[in-house]
Amino acid sequence: GLDDETTPRLQESGIYQVIAIFGGNIAILATCLLVVGRAGGVGPRVLAFAVIGLLGAYAFVVGREASVARATTAAVLWLAGGLLDHRAAALGVLATTAVLVVLWSPLSVVDTGFLLTFGATLALVLSAARMTVWVLDRLAPGDGLRRRWLRSPVAVLAATVCAEAALLPVGVVFFYRATFAGLGLNLLAIPLMTVVQLAGLATLVAAPLSGPLAGAAGFVAHLAAEGLVESARLVDWLPALVHRVPPPSPLTLVVYYVALGGCLLPALSRWRAEAGAALVLAALVILRAPVALSAPGPPTAPLRVTFLDVGQGDATLVQTADGWSMLVDAGGGQGRSPVIGERVLVPALWALSVRRLDVAVVTHGGPDHAGGLGAVLRDVRPDEVWEGIPVPGHSLLTELRERADAASVRWRPVVAGHTWERGLL
Repeated sequence: GLDDETTPRLQESGIYQVIAIFGGNIAILATCLLVVGRAGGVGPRVLAFAVIGLLGAYAFVVGREASVARATTAAVLWLAGGLLDHRAAALGVLATTAVLVVLWSPLSVVDTGFLLTFGATLALVLSAARMTVWVLDRLAPGDGLRRRWLRSPVAVLAATVCAEAALLPVGVVFFYRATFAGLGLNLLAIPLMTVVQLAGLATLVAAPLSGPLAGAAGFVAHLAAEGLVESARLVDWLPALVHRVPPPSPLTLVVYYVALGGCLLPALSRWRAEAGAALVLAALVILRAPVALSAPGPPTAPLRVTFLDVGQGDATLVQTADGWSMLVDAGGGQGRSPVIGERVLVPALWALSVRRLDVAVVTHGGPDHAGGLGAVLRDVRPDEVWEGIPVPGHSLLTELRERADAASVRWRPVVAGHTWERGLL
């Protein structure tokens, strides 16, 4: 599995979708089995039955992830269609696969992996090939050498654009971020993921035959996986490529996907200009995240105090009817600070209509009280931070003060004898 540092970085960079939706290992395995079987003289029907059984066994061993379920079911349907002398369209196979996966596990419809893998694959089936041809016709018309050289990179770029467009709202709803780094990184990530799977399969095949050969294949897989993970560090150098936003309203999601369908579906081509305009507008609404569309608004009572569950630490939100807000402590915990701040505290503040805090209070510098403040400073930048118990040389507080200075947030020590009043009526 991925650690707590690597997973958020992959999500921010847009590479996580490649890992979540990539079912290439099933295609590679099925192709290898078919090639070996044909070379061995196995009859097509017997071979199809054998490959179906082996793919099912492989899927059972590696797990029930959505990408594995989708790729395995699609491969089995394709092989079964061949047995019945029937060739189904890719869209029909994908739809049948989705129905079978949902019937097997109804809760998969709310699983992130299911939405990522089927959403991206649907976008690829509907539009990636047509977009590739459209771009090539304008960059390299005809059938010359230039067109052949451009075909692969343009196809990868078209697939990335289609997948990113389909998954933009999914990333915002589940990960609270929209990332634009994947548009470039996937040109590297998709080939690297292919190498990882090919080399991994080669390692398994070579292991019982030759230790050195298996080691060499494993080393290639390691290098490709390392390159895949390290490429995600682009977002550390260019943080502007990642945009943190609260989840959009259901109405915005409906408008976005209806407009996207109008852009992708050939049957609606005459409405493509209008659909494109609506899609751009919905995307801007998602990225701008206006309060009126995605939050319930400030409290109607004079004062509302909300105690947020952040594990061992503390986090208390104080709000008044005129929109003023104060957060007392920001949760955290040793080794879990980014997770609490980004995935728990900030989304809770957004859900409570807080887009910008007036005051953030840090009672002391313990990680269970101040660990999530970094995410608060970045995503709901307060006007002031009040520090309760100053601890000279404290590394966490020093880092937070530096972040506050960089964001032009006033940092004010508060000691015994300081008073502050605010009328509620």
